[in-house]
Amino acid sequence: FLACGIGNIHGVYPADWAGLSFERLGEIKAQTGDLPLVLHGGTGIPEDQIKKAISLGISKINVNTDLQLVFAKGVREYIEAATRKYIEAGKDLEGKGFDPRKLLKPGRDNIVARTKELMEEFGSVNKA
Repeated sequence: FLACGIGNIHGVYPADWAGLSFERLGEIKAQTGDLPLVLHGGTGIPEDQIKKAISLGISKINVNTDLQLVFAKGVREYIEAATRKYIEAGKDLEGKGFDPRKLLKPGRDNIVARTKELMEEFGSVNKA
């Protein structure tokens, strides 16, 4: 596998991001032949650009920032709800509301749901 740089970056893309360089991707693919190519920094790249990159040889797309963001959102929502509903009434200590698994479950559930969405978007469902 080769992780190629074609305008992709790690993290959240700035508003003025210029997009992927498909010309550069074509040049890299021409030099690497059948070697699978990886796109680091896939979070936030528009779906049409992702699909074009796949059609031009990208085999793996890293979307860790995307999954971190949805995880944090789920945990934040759990904490906000717990604060309103339980902590103010002291009920966070009842029924194991303090259990870290309960705190982390919404984040995990968000990662699972988002991963399924991305698998559909990338066309990788039912592929090994």
